[in-house]
Amino acid sequence: MKKMKWIVTGAESGLGKEIVVQLLQNGCYVSAIVEDYIKVADLTSRFPNQFVGVEIARNDSRGIASYLQSVIDDFSSVDGVILCDNTLLTKSVEDMSADEIISSVSFGLTNPILLIREIIPYFRYKNEGRLILVSSSHDKKSPSDRSVNYAISKGVESLFSSLTHDLSTFGIETSVINFNTEDYVASVTGKNNWAAYSMAECISSEITPTRMVIC
Repeated sequence: MKKMKWIVTGAESGLGKEIVVQLLQNGCYVSAIVEDYIKVADLTSRFPNQFVGVEIARNDSRGIASYLQSVIDDFSSVDGVILCDNTLLTKSVEDMSADEIISSVSFGLTNPILLIREIIPYFRYKNEGRLILVSSSHDKKSPSDRSVNYAISKGVESLFSSLTHDLSTFGIETSVINFNTEDYVASVTGKNNWAAYSMAECISSEITPTRMVIC
């Protein structure tokens, strides 16, 4: 069975990191874009032949381009990109400084767009590839203390929606997997660690053929 090769963002903590662990345990290869390598150093030691974490500064277009080429060289190929919504802003928008807002948008929206821009030509050349967004659900009203996070998540979802038709003609799949926000908040605050594990197990089973689990 083919061992899939993924690029993952949002892997430094919480649900994003748990998804990476599940993928690695399923035999996949994973390269994670992070801001702080120390937060994923344990994965390098646990999965030395499957995992690599690379630090890239926010809004670094040249860094993302060179990173992508190095991943393709190291892995020989890339099957897909998983963008994990791993931010949990706990300030209302009026309490955030301008720098905090700009930094959040760069991390949550600009960097994913830059990564997608770089990977699309490669997937078109291969005539296959997958772009997956793991995002908080938007079926409920956004709490005021996470409104900026919701706006960023919705922006990335809108990007996926606008790209889907054009990319499908090149064999590139796009999909959005929503998770329950309340469970995620509980998991990252330590109130329910099982929530992150169970969500990650379901998500990894949806995107890899190694196990079939119905959630």
